[in-house]
Amino acid sequence: MFQTYLKDITKTCYVISHTIKNFSITNYLINEIEKNIDKELNYKTNVKGQMTHWKHFVGNEILLNSISESFKIINFFEKSTCKLVDMWGNKLLNNAEIDPHDHKECSFSGILYLNNHGPGTTFPELNLTIEEEVGKIVFFTSTLIHFVKKCNLKKPRYTIAFNFYQEKFWKT
Repeated sequence: MFQTYLKDITKTCYVISHTIKNFSITNYLINEIEKNIDKELNYKTNVKGQMTHWKHFVGNEILLNSISESFKIINFFEKSTCKLVDMWGNKLLNNAEIDPHDHKECSFSGILYLNNHGPGTTFPELNLTIEEEVGKIVFFTSTLIHFVKKCNLKKPRYTIAFNFYQEKFWKT
């Protein structure tokens, strides 16, 4: 015999956006994406466009130093130590899109916009679309579904996406 317990549980979710003043490494990051497009991943993931390897920017000190102040806000929302595990670049051309998805396995995720091109990032559960702005960084609860509508662009849309995982206090 099976027993079933059902309860509708509400969880607080967040989307935090912050624009980094004097964000000066945009061209450097766009060039890094262009030079490191991973043909094995292009159009094969939720990103129906071009992308780098998932971990391409994880150890990039120039990028991490530029955005480290923005990461401090997460300490307010995430009460445990988190580690940056994935950080990749996306390039969307005309008719490209990012399918609706979430990052359930992560503690929190984010997007760094490198230019002002695109239709925004939509979070349908919140009825919210975040518009692109150079240097804008967005942190969000990883369980939130998000997507980018099919782009009607004259210039590419460049972003860097990332995932943090909660560090466990025990060793396996």
